[in-house]
Amino acid sequence: MNRNVDWQGAFHSIEFRKAKNNRLKFVIPLLACFTLLFLGLFSVQSYFSDIGSLKIIGEIDLGFFFVMSLFPLTGLLGIWFTSYTKAHVYPYEDLVVRTYSRKG
Repeated sequence: MNRNVDWQGAFHSIEFRKAKNNRLKFVIPLLACFTLLFLGLFSVQSYFSDIGSLKIIGEIDLGFFFVMSLFPLTGLLGIWFTSYTKAHVYPYEDLVVRTYSRKG
């Protein structure tokens, strides 16, 4: 355990709260969106299986295309989350570290 950090003060600081809230402002809506996408996909496949089997190009059907499109979408969202975190979370975290770490 590092004795050169005021953990209690850092945890209760306004900067820590801002960093946490800014991160959650991004993560919670995206988790909800992804959950709805997956539930929507399963619902459509269950109740309207003909829609998922519609051919788009050659042997590629709509269900396969939708599932495979989630991979690049996840990568793009990861890049977006990284840039958002650098701009809106890291400054507050750096301030917490500078304020509550003690030289020792």
